[in-house]
Amino acid sequence: LNFGRRFGVHVVSVARGSQRLNIPAGDTAILPGDRLQVIGTDQQLNDFAHELEVQSSQSKAIEPTTNEMRLKRLVIEPNSRFVGLTIQKSGIRNEYRCLIVGLEEDESNALQTPDPQRPFNAGDIIWVVGEDADMADLEKASHAQYPNE
Repeated sequence: LNFGRRFGVHVVSVARGSQRLNIPAGDTAILPGDRLQVIGTDQQLNDFAHELEVQSSQSKAIEPTTNEMRLKRLVIEPNSRFVGLTIQKSGIRNEYRCLIVGLEEDESNALQTPDPQRPFNAGDIIWVVGEDADMADLEKASHAQYPNE
């Protein structure tokens, strides 16, 4: 549905009944009654919400009870295993089930949309969405010192 390109928002989870699909793949179908958890600026979220209201006059959502998503800021330290790896090759999405939704270079405070082909540099700040346990695993891994291949 190209929500990211159309509205600038990132879908971080889809709640479907009592099930939650966190960090959904691009080919995940959105079904009637699904509840989306998205991240973006206030304006992006307003535009997105307006479009959803236009497209659907009724929305029946069931409150999920577990697996809430969180937003966390992580700094890529000079000795991090991720230095030199691209976002795509880092395993952050597939191994740690987290999604990078923003990137700051060298504490510049300029949040950028992450480029999957861009390698991480020491000092980069990444904004990550994921479940608490997955983000704890990612944070531990980001401090681990592994030679990059």
